[in-house]
Amino acid sequence: MLFILLNGVKSEVYNIANPNSIATIAQYAQILANIAKVNLKFELPDEIEQKDILNKQILFYQLKS
Repeated sequence: MLFILLNGVKSEVYNIANPNSIATIAQYAQILANIAKVNLKFELPDEIEQKDILNKQILFYQLKS
């Protein structure tokens, strides 16, 4: 996750989930924010952004096949 935070491309979608993890990504982000003493704001994508994310995922899998 830290690698993507430092080197990721803005507006790109990354899947960094791990089903064996003991903390959620949101919990991990909150821990990092607390350590850095910064406020963390969660924003859910609106309907248009959700469609854009889905379209990018579909395109990615089509290109990968």
